Amino acid sequence: MTLMTRYNRYNDLNEFVNRIFGEMETTESCWAPRMDLRETADAYDLLVEIPGYDKKDIKVELEDNILSVSGNREAAKVEDGSKVTFSEIRQGKFHRRVKFPAHIESDKIKASYSNGLLHLNIPKQEKAKAMTISVN
Repeated sequence: MTLMTRYNRYNDLNEFVNRIFGEMETTESCWAPRMDLRETADAYDLLVEIPGYDKKDIKVELEDNILSVSGNREAAKVEDGSKVTFSEIRQGKFHRRVKFPAHIESDKIKASYSNGLLHLNIPKQEKAKAMTISVN
């Protein structure tokens, strides 16, 4: 008898990013938003899917080349005696961390939030230029 396991693209992304950048971390008591990470010659582009949040409720921090994205949205209050039959909309706290290589320009990171997507552009440092040093 052959057992089949369900293919999970998220696990492949985590494994790939972990191999390149180190461990991606989430906080157990929070939900973890989905992310896409792209690399160009000059920068890393990170898209974080956080629908329904106000940008004032999203926090982005960088410490020791670990980029943290977190936030919180309170659950909608049920009024006038109605009850929730089911709820699938994400609410509450979220947190996601990604470790980047040491060669990023931390003071030039740009962030924007539109249509439920947080876009972060993380520029790479220019590589040291080769030069010849004359000996006197």
